[in-house]
Amino acid sequence: MAISLELRRNEAMSATTKRVAWFGAAIMLTAAMFLSWFLRTNAFSRILALAESYNVSTTRILANGLRGDIRQLLDAERRTALEQQQANAMAAAFHATVARQLAGLAIAKVKIYSPRGITAFSSEAKQIGEDKSLNAGFLAALSGRIASELTFRNQFSAFDVVIEDRNLPPSYTAIRQENTGSVARVPGCGVGAVGK
Repeated sequence: MAISLELRRNEAMSATTKRVAWFGAAIMLTAAMFLSWFLRTNAFSRILALAESYNVSTTRILANGLRGDIRQLLDAERRTALEQQQANAMAAAFHATVARQLAGLAIAKVKIYSPRGITAFSSEAKQIGEDKSLNAGFLAALSGRIASELTFRNQFSAFDVVIEDRNLPPSYTAIRQENTGSVARVPGCGVGAVGK
């Protein structure tokens, strides 16, 4: 009888030990999953912030260096048909200048919007003239904020190359007029490793 009582006590302790072990394993697994999620989210946020900083700095350098050319592009909204043909030639020359300025950098696309949201320049020429006045990035930049987000593209035209299956973090920032501080234009700049 004493042996059977001892056996039952051992079985009960063994069952309790198993439950505690399973419970501990579940807690450890949950903690590992949470830690993995936290580290991934933190790394993602840091990478996006770094890409945004790179994009904004590159955009400002480009805008400062090509201020006069950009101003002429923005005047295109008020041109006649003949003047528009001349502007198209100027846009092609500006495209070549931008491509030279960005050679060797990880910039996949450059877009410049007028304060009304019209695409005045794009490194993908067919996008020139598009109305992006309701684009969230454009609206954020117009109000003085910097906007970036990670977007997946199946196919993306970047200067003289086509990029496929990439996540790109485009950034939008306003470039202010020198004398008044009002928004002169809103460049969008997308970063991505572009193999040539």
